[in-house]
Amino acid sequence: MLQTLVQAGQTGRAEQVLAELSEDERASAEMRTAEAALRLATGDPQATADVLAPVLDGSVCGIRRVRMVTALLLEAQAREALGDQDTAGRTLERALDLTESNGILLPFLLDPVPALLERHRR
Repeated sequence: MLQTLVQAGQTGRAEQVLAELSEDERASAEMRTAEAALRLATGDPQATADVLAPVLDGSVCGIRRVRMVTALLLEAQAREALGDQDTAGRTLERALDLTESNGILLPFLLDPVPALLERHRR
């Protein structure tokens, strides 16, 4: 639900839903990626990276591949917004590597990822 609200541009409502969740509910990879999308949508790329850190470093267990790809793409966008082009490019490459064998495409089709791919063509 949180991700849907963010995608619909209802960041205020998404913040409210997030505030109503317990710490345990917020700790899952799914909720962390949804919160990261919210933080990115509200213009806080550092908070985006902070929320995603446990997902990307393996602290959160049982992450599905598509969720990891989504997290990596959010991280790449956050790093780019923070002016860290090198890390953004490496993170994008990691996401591409994960999808190479199984063809996960959906996360790459969501905005603003096509623009990110264009800027990091190499």
